[in-house]
Amino acid sequence: MAEFSIKSPCSIEKQVIIYRELEIMKVKVIEEENFLQERLARSQAWLDAMPDLMFILDKNGIYLDYKAESDGDLYRAPNDFLGSVLTKFCHPIWPAFQFAI
Repeated sequence: MAEFSIKSPCSIEKQVIIYRELEIMKVKVIEEENFLQERLARSQAWLDAMPDLMFILDKNGIYLDYKAESDGDLYRAPNDFLGSVLTKFCHPIWPAFQFAI
């Protein structure tokens, strides 16, 4: 049988440098992932500590999500307002103030 070998166009020194750079990049990626996980945990802790109702709306005033201690705290069932426009449930004067969101 014929032997096959892969010849690298790079010298051994260049391969070592590339390997070290890859290892450094892996460490940086792991550090960044850890940082993001810590920030996510901190943000979630803040949200969990707030007993208030919170709603996420898009730029057009459409309900995307909400946060409530329980669905019993809501005036309506989530299926009634998620995906609906905010003005459907607000006082008619609301559009004058919507720009503040």
